[in-house]
Amino acid sequence: QQSKPRMPSSFAPTHRPLIALSFTLLLLLQPLLLVAQAESLQEGSEKRQKLLELVQSMTDLVIKMQGQEQERISAEGNSGVSEIRGYASASETYRRPVYSATNQHLGMHDHPESSRTLGLAELSAVLNGVQFSTRHNDHTLSRPVNFSGADSYNKLEPIPFPDVPPSVLAQTTVSAQVNEMAEYFRAWQAQDTSIRDYKPYFRAAICVLEGTWIKDTPHITEPFESPLASIEATSWEQLRLADQYLSTTGRQSEEGNLPFLPKIVRGMAAGSTIDNPKLEMANFEARVFCHPIERDLPLNRFRPVDDLAAQMFEFPLTVAELASSRRGHFKLNPRDQEQWYDGRHTYEFLDSLMEQIPGKDNYGADLAETTINGETTKHYLDPSKRLNAGYYSRYYRTVTPDANNRKKQRRGFNDAYLWAARTTQEAVSGLRHGNTEEKWSWAIPLEITYLTPLFNWNPYNLPVKADPTDEGTRDGASVPFNGIDAEHFYKTPAEFFSAVSEDTDAADTGLAVAQVIDSEGQVREVSPSGSRILLPPVKGLSHRPRLRYPIAPFHDSKSNAYKNARALKHALQNTELTSFLLEGDFANLSVNAVTLYTDPATTNGRHVHVVEVAPSDVQALHDGQTVTLVSDLANAHTHTFDVFAEKVGDNWVYYITTCDDLPAVCLDGHAALCEIADACSASTAASSNEATASSGEVDSTKIILAPWAIILFVIQVLLLLLMGASYYYLVKVKQVIDD
Repeated sequence: QQSKPRMPSSFAPTHRPLIALSFTLLLLLQPLLLVAQAESLQEGSEKRQKLLELVQSMTDLVIKMQGQEQERISAEGNSGVSEIRGYASASETYRRPVYSATNQHLGMHDHPESSRTLGLAELSAVLNGVQFSTRHNDHTLSRPVNFSGADSYNKLEPIPFPDVPPSVLAQTTVSAQVNEMAEYFRAWQAQDTSIRDYKPYFRAAICVLEGTWIKDTPHITEPFESPLASIEATSWEQLRLADQYLSTTGRQSEEGNLPFLPKIVRGMAAGSTIDNPKLEMANFEARVFCHPIERDLPLNRFRPVDDLAAQMFEFPLTVAELASSRRGHFKLNPRDQEQWYDGRHTYEFLDSLMEQIPGKDNYGADLAETTINGETTKHYLDPSKRLNAGYYSRYYRTVTPDANNRKKQRRGFNDAYLWAARTTQEAVSGLRHGNTEEKWSWAIPLEITYLTPLFNWNPYNLPVKADPTDEGTRDGASVPFNGIDAEHFYKTPAEFFSAVSEDTDAADTGLAVAQVIDSEGQVREVSPSGSRILLPPVKGLSHRPRLRYPIAPFHDSKSNAYKNARALKHALQNTELTSFLLEGDFANLSVNAVTLYTDPATTNGRHVHVVEVAPSDVQALHDGQTVTLVSDLANAHTHTFDVFAEKVGDNWVYYITTCDDLPAVCLDGHAALCEIADACSASTAASSNEATASSGEVDSTKIILAPWAIILFVIQVLLLLLMGASYYYLVKVKQVIDD
């Protein structure tokens, strides 16, 4: 017999009314509980909203601090190289490394056994106020590809090497080829095409240091390839931890491949919510690449920088010796001409070269630049041409003048070496202004290097092998290489050079002379054919040809200390200038400053402009050069003149060739320049020119009109004569009719 299950005591009949009452009370209290819960949720939501606002405020503060730091660095110096790694000290500060280490500028060195590698050590630089340092660069002779898109980001391709001159290949023996090739090098160094037409076979390439902010990703992608160097980290976090560790210890990585690349906050990321706030971060990326210059670049466009610290760094060198050493660095002539221009200027020859170099969108980029006011920027030299911001530019022009009444502009607040280019690449971090997002990168020139026929010349027909070392068993010295490849680039006959290089550096690699087995099994003695700073002495030449010309700007070149040091150096080198500066002995100066005045304007209110001409510009004018001069501000505007001078008798006559890009005459009628303000008028200018034509002498108190103004004046005189003759004829006709 199964017993009945026992009822729980709580469900006993006597407890049922209490249970019913409890459920009733619970139902009655439920709305109150829901209200309390809603109030609690609202309070939590308000707290989270306040927390999000606090995060936003902190983010804005960090962004402002980043901007303040960038502004401070920009105010302290230009975009440029700030320093290179140092290995030693000295009793005198000028012998301590800043831009030169051991005996080479910017840590440049040679890897001539590598077909495309240009040796360049790690360096610290500033681009648009961003301070960073690179890995060991050792970049290659490579250029951007000719297409854009996601797959093209940072993609480079080899720069084609020059051909071997046909007259060299036509020689039947190696010795004859050596002699003929040496003639081409002699012609190139002498810049004399009558010896040989060298220009098609010696081509220049300009190499730049480029930087930009890219979107934050977990992993680092190598920005540019090098056969000898790569970043020693796979993630940004790993790189920063390594940087912090090395900074604490004062050590460097053995390979020199841990760059310092800063990270910044861009703002709150799109899609951030109260429950899922996100920050948009960006990492700085830097790379080095080259661009083949589209024309012949004469050697006389370079001038060595007379840098006393470099001259006295290790042992004293003259400027000429500095130019022939690894310590030498150079500047380009501001004008594309043989005669050196040493005056003030704006757009210069280097700008025309940099404008050939594309930004991150590569060759073929065609991007407009729009100002905050919605204007499209124009090319600095041609107001009718839209500026292609997809290529690196420093100067530009606007349609509307700025607050200082200037349409011609230079990038940066006061950065002499800031070149910038727009991009549309997805990987680049952009900034929004209103409804517009723009992405930019910046660049400075590092060096110009020449490519020679040696890259393609193989007179022994040495075979190209996958591994000329046979798995490391051949070293090219005790055991000959079994052929050549891109990293064992030995094919120039050793007899082409009359001696081996003596100024080597610990960073150099390769053999001066290697032994290589040719296709017939014969061992040949050959030198490396890759790039070098200075080639060894070439057969028949009295000096060593330079292939690499470092032209990088210095970050500290904007400081007053730097400017005064340079000014003092030039003053001490010029005894006449020193006498004038110390004693006011103006008469002993060979070239003085000149003050010129325009003739009064014929429209836009009667006014006159003053044009101050510095001694360097006066010297340039006396040397036959055309100089660009800017007037003072008068009647709320300035003028930009292109002026040339001519000596007539004992006096110099100044002619206006263009005024604000107009031929000879300004839009408001200025047509002449003179040294005496009160004498400036169109009539006296005309009479002065007539006096010049008749007597060959010029009264310096008379205004000299530009040629176009003279033509206009003559036309006006002819019209007046014609009108007078017509009036006289009509009077006579009237008399006849009356009679």
